[in-house]
Amino acid sequence: MQDLLSCANPKVTREMNERLIEPFSVDEIKSAAFNIGDLKAPGPDGIHAIFYKKFWSLFGE
Repeated sequence: MQDLLSCANPKVTREMNERLIEPFSVDEIKSAAFNIGDLKAPGPDGIHAIFYKKFWSLFGE
C-alpha cells in the first residue's frame, strides 16, 4: 500500500497545507458568518446564521 501511495501526486501542496492549518482571523470568521443566508443552519447545533449576525457584537470581537 505504501508503494502505491508513494507514487500518487499529492493534491494539497505543502504551501496549501500550511495555509489551511493557520488559525482563522476574526475578519475571516465574520465574513463567513455574514455571507450565510439568514435562515441557513451551519451545523448540527441548528442555530440560524441570523443569530450570529444579530449578536455578533457580543461574541465576535
